[in-house]
Amino acid sequence: MRLSRVVPLLAVMLASCGGADAPAASPPASIGDYAASANTLCSELASAVGRTFRDVPEDPVAALGRYARDVHDSGKRFSDATPPASLQSFHARAVRHLARESAALRRAAELSAGGDPAAALKTLHLTGLLPDAIPAAVLRRAPACRGDLAPATPGDDVQAA
Repeated sequence: MRLSRVVPLLAVMLASCGGADAPAASPPASIGDYAASANTLCSELASAVGRTFRDVPEDPVAALGRYARDVHDSGKRFSDATPPASLQSFHARAVRHLARESAALRRAAELSAGGDPAAALKTLHLTGLLPDAIPAAVLRRAPACRGDLAPATPGDDVQAA
């Protein structure tokens, strides 16, 4: 067989091997997997809030700084979650909110460490809990996201849910 016939034959053989096929699409994200990510986020934030409340009396500036890092780190992990198509908008807003909140917390810690607790408190008041209510489909599967994340202050009138 002549060389001029071998090259086209090799080209046909290589093309038929499937090397040019696109990779298989990943399955769509499930509400259950996404809710598990939201549940983990809420658990981590609740734990961080509890630790912050315990640590504040000893060193408020350090406690606030640790909380800012915790919110940042948890938010980063949550941002890697893949939401179902119906929750992409909520996910994007929640991720942006967590980033803004951790930045505000870092700023408040810096102001407090710099001796300006009034400015630190003002910065803290600029943060909220979430940009929107957590969708019911997620909330049903993310029990750590239900209720208040902050522990009750001794002496508060707290009614059981």
